[in-house]
Amino acid sequence: YKNAHQSNYKIQNFITAAHFARLVLDLEPTGLFANKPDVIPKFKKYYASFQQKGTNAHRLDFNQNLNVEL
Repeated sequence: YKNAHQSNYKIQNFITAAHFARLVLDLEPTGLFANKPDVIPKFKKYYASFQQKGTNAHRLDFNQNLNVEL
């Protein structure tokens, strides 16, 4: 998710980057980032910022509603 988040941020697809930031935040209860305490606060800031911008510079053929299993 982190690579997808960064890639979309770089091309100014903020709506899609926010989606991937949200997926990282949704993993918080799993304890996956327990040994990296800076990840969740950082992604909360990213998510809020991208939500505020609310635009995508490029059209992608991407369905945010697909279920992805880890």
